[in-house]
Amino acid sequence: MYNILSEIFFDDGKRAVVIDQLGMKEKYGNAECSQNLYLLDENGNVIWRVSSNFDEDGNPFTNVNLNDDNNIEAYRWNGGLYSINKETGFATPKILLK
Repeated sequence: MYNILSEIFFDDGKRAVVIDQLGMKEKYGNAECSQNLYLLDENGNVIWRVSSNFDEDGNPFTNVNLNDDNNIEAYRWNGGLYSINKETGFATPKILLK
């Protein structure tokens, strides 16, 4: 069973979840740790797994939310805020908060 750090629910039954991958680079590698945000259907099946141009940095996501425009945003361990494409799961950096 996975430890869920953060999740959001959608009206269509889907949900986005952040799985705890903090401190697990040695076990999984950088890219695996960085791709810890998933969109699941109403039965828990994976629709997409997040990806970005910075996955090799090994910074996992720690929180996911919906912004005022009802778009997915997520924060990474390093303080980066990302916009998440709801159709593909591709993460685009918005701002570095640290």
